[in-house]
Amino acid sequence: AQIRRIEARRKAMRRDVEETVESEMGAVLKLEGFASWPGLLFPPVDTRFTQSPGVLVLSPRDRIFRQETIVLRPGLDTLEKELLEERVLGEEDLSALVVEISGIATYPSIVSERGDLRRALNAVAHEWLHHWFFFKPLGRGFWDSPEMTTLNETAATIGGLELGALAHTAITGGPGDPGSDPEEAAGSFDLGGAIRETRLRAEELLAEGEIEEAEAYMEERRLLMVDQGFRIRKINQAFFAFRQSYAADPASISPIDGQLRELRQRSASLEDFLKAVAGFGSYQKFLEHLESGR
Repeated sequence: AQIRRIEARRKAMRRDVEETVESEMGAVLKLEGFASWPGLLFPPVDTRFTQSPGVLVLSPRDRIFRQETIVLRPGLDTLEKELLEERVLGEEDLSALVVEISGIATYPSIVSERGDLRRALNAVAHEWLHHWFFFKPLGRGFWDSPEMTTLNETAATIGGLELGALAHTAITGGPGDPGSDPEEAAGSFDLGGAIRETRLRAEELLAEGEIEEAEAYMEERRLLMVDQGFRIRKINQAFFAFRQSYAADPASISPIDGQLRELRQRSASLEDFLKAVAGFGSYQKFLEHLESGR
């Protein structure tokens, strides 16, 4: 009964929260220089806080590669996820993982109602940047190559963290430092380092053709992380294939995070950084620009 009361209260306040977040994020974006003349922001910030959908990520078993991503209905329980993954493995011989995502760049964007205000603002900013990139060479090239997908996602992550921090300060008056993931900050166990070590060793085993050994190793490492208090349901090729697109993630071995952060340091402002990145229609052009400024 108490849970039902809380859910009813949350439902009643949802629209006011959405409008507040949209207004404050729009104001931050205008202050940061993203408004077009005469002070209009396009596209407008428009988001819905709800139960976000999951995605089914598929990867070959003999290498880590995001072969396909399929959007699923929200609300799948653990048993349904595992049955789906096992069916794909048995029928298609593919590594599969159902991933819960924090947001998706439909319009209006969908942002998970789970989590705190800081994470919600980061996700709103991240998805808005995908909307904005859509009208730029960067966004139009999203699916041209894995590198372009990673460039899009990582630029949205870096920009989203900065914009989310600014919006958080505007709403709460609190500190604007994007900070770190509280789950990874807890305790002395280095989760990021453990995940990266797992990725590198799994790559080595797969390169040697040791598929079953690699899968057994990833499960062994997952259990180690669970013992340290981190609830990770499954680590497999699809786990790393999905997270490869987010170069700031320790599960990714892409150099794009470091390359983008180099460009951010050389940029006079967040506006300059994001407008520069948005103009690249290929990964090669991005690398050429980076090299020319060194």
